[in-house]
Amino acid sequence: MAEDPGAGDFRAALAAQLLQLRPRDLLAQTAVMLANQAAIRLGIVELLQPLVPAEEMEALRGDLAQLRMAFVQAGAEPPPPPPLEEEPADEGPGEERPPIWTPGGEV
Repeated sequence: MAEDPGAGDFRAALAAQLLQLRPRDLLAQTAVMLANQAAIRLGIVELLQPLVPAEEMEALRGDLAQLRMAFVQAGAEPPPPPPLEEEPADEGPGEERPPIWTPGGEV
């Protein structure tokens, strides 16, 4: 299969655009893409069926299946352990602690 002569130019232009993106812009675009995928999950795929060729529908369904699997796998992972609390520094031996006032007397 011969490559389109303009494909190399298109890739070069796309690469130049990506290099100009700030990380926050790239993250925002990724979030929009994920939101679009979530919309597909809500049934938009079925609405597209009369408008999209069969092979593109299969690709959309495959992407949706991968998104579902990633969601299930992310939910199956145990939550990370809570951060360890720092222990107070021990006082050296022989040092007395000052008394603490309590309603019932000193401790």
